[in-house]
Amino acid sequence: MHETGEADGADRVPLPRPAVPAPRSIGPMLVMVGFDGSVPSRRALVYAAGLAQRNRAALVVAYIAPAPPAVGLTPLGAELPCSVSQEETDEIAALATEILDGAVAGWRFTVGWGDAAHELERLADERRADVLVTGRPRSPARHVLGSVPGRLLRHARRPITVVP
Repeated sequence: MHETGEADGADRVPLPRPAVPAPRSIGPMLVMVGFDGSVPSRRALVYAAGLAQRNRAALVVAYIAPAPPAVGLTPLGAELPCSVSQEETDEIAALATEILDGAVAGWRFTVGWGDAAHELERLADERRADVLVTGRPRSPARHVLGSVPGRLLRHARRPITVVP
């Protein structure tokens, strides 16, 4: 014993460590990215694909079509026509396929319509996404008026990555 009353290190017995299985990944398990074919969304898609690949996570590419202008005038319960054609949706999906081209195995494409921030958050909740990736808006006016990334960040329930 030392003068302070502490025992030497030789007297210490190491405590056994509990066996804990190593996690598959310390990163996200499901990455969702908003994609509309714009340059910022293309950058976000490439970033999200890399994030998913590095973490061996699933990738969901979400295209959110704008809501029809008459949504506020439609009676409750009425069928609403989607403002996007199947051809447009197919073009967006084909562009995503071209950009990803083997970068991520097993990614999925989903379509929603309406307010982009609200719909991305809803889809991310529905699929239990760990992270949501979006591109930064090109227009400075969008920063003032309220961009999709800004609205997502204000109401975030999961990490949001905004790609410049």
